[in-house]
Amino acid sequence: MSRSRSRISCVTYKVQMAFTVIVAFLLFLPFSFAHTAIAQESTQVQNEGQCSVANNRDYAQLVRKLIQNANSSVCILLYQARFYEEHPNSMTNYFLTDLIDARKRNVDVRIVADTGDWNPQNGLKNDYLLNFIDMLTTSGCMIWEDNQSIVSHEKVILIDDNLSLVSSHNWAFYSTDLNNEVSVLVDNKDFNKKLRDYFIARADEGVPRANVTCDSLQWEPTPGKAISDLCTNVLPLDTPPQLLDNRDFYTKLAQEILDSSKQITVVQRSLNLYDSRPRFDGQDYPEACPGEPASPTNVLTELIAAAKHRGVDTKVILDIGEGDTGGDNLSNAKKLDTMGITVLEDSKTVQTHAKLVLIDDDTVVLGSTNWTWPALETGNETSVMLKNSVLNNTYLKYVDNTVTSGTVYTGLNDSIWRDAEFK
Repeated sequence: MSRSRSRISCVTYKVQMAFTVIVAFLLFLPFSFAHTAIAQESTQVQNEGQCSVANNRDYAQLVRKLIQNANSSVCILLYQARFYEEHPNSMTNYFLTDLIDARKRNVDVRIVADTGDWNPQNGLKNDYLLNFIDMLTTSGCMIWEDNQSIVSHEKVILIDDNLSLVSSHNWAFYSTDLNNEVSVLVDNKDFNKKLRDYFIARADEGVPRANVTCDSLQWEPTPGKAISDLCTNVLPLDTPPQLLDNRDFYTKLAQEILDSSKQITVVQRSLNLYDSRPRFDGQDYPEACPGEPASPTNVLTELIAAAKHRGVDTKVILDIGEGDTGGDNLSNAKKLDTMGITVLEDSKTVQTHAKLVLIDDDTVVLGSTNWTWPALETGNETSVMLKNSVLNNTYLKYVDNTVTSGTVYTGLNDSIWRDAEFK
């Protein structure tokens, strides 16, 4: 009898142990999945990176925070900058003092400035820019002037080895305080390295102006602060950020438009279409061959029109400025309208200087690149392509709530194409 009870007790014990193991496994399982998910998200952030939006007025505050928190290195591709003696509280004045303070902390500051004579009308712009950068020379900032025959239209700030700010903002009052502008901060070391290499190439093409030695372009910045230490609205990227510099902008954007299936939104300060190759820099460029488009901008708009035909929702928002730009935009708005592309005005009270493309529900392209022949064919430009649905939706809301007035571009109301079959 005692042996029987002993066997029963043994079996009972084994059953209890098995039950305990099963319960423990089931309790641990959710934590295991959670840990795996956290590890996967951490790996994604490490590989693809993160970003944070800083449009319009948010840009200036972010620039100051970035410079003030730089650990070892600040690199700037600078198209336009101005110091305002009569307005001492201007944001660009603060940028200058922040850069000087960074030098006092032994942070290296490198600047490539656009001072070329490619456009005779740039004289005053260049005077303001040279005055600004010359105020930095005694602090030890390393400064280059760009290739004098090519426009360097980039607006980029690189902080340490990981942070890259790509924008449409110039360092002038209208850009920092009034305009509609777009900007995004990217935390990704590979992307930062690509832009550093781009910076070095532009400096190599240019002319040293101040504090430059033979090894000024040979440096390795130290790790910087994480984007989450500086920004609150941080988003993970679904894929690594892509640099769309110079001629790459056209080829990579064209492919994205070809692959689009839902919507395309374009916001542009300047969008030009051409009947023939334009004349710039005092020279005529070779005429297009028969059947060859006069400009890449023509091709991009034709691709958008084709997307419209296959059911993609398309719209272009253009700045309704005064003077030459307003006239050019109106003329080109009429051409877009005849192609079946919806053209809307921006706000009548604010200049739109943004350069932004939104495709489907996840793609964002922004930076310095206008849709003009010089920008796509000859100039130095930097834009970035990012993939994230929340980021895409954030910019769609920005366009709808801030940029566009929602009305058809002035001068198009009487168009014979208003009720065309493809509208």
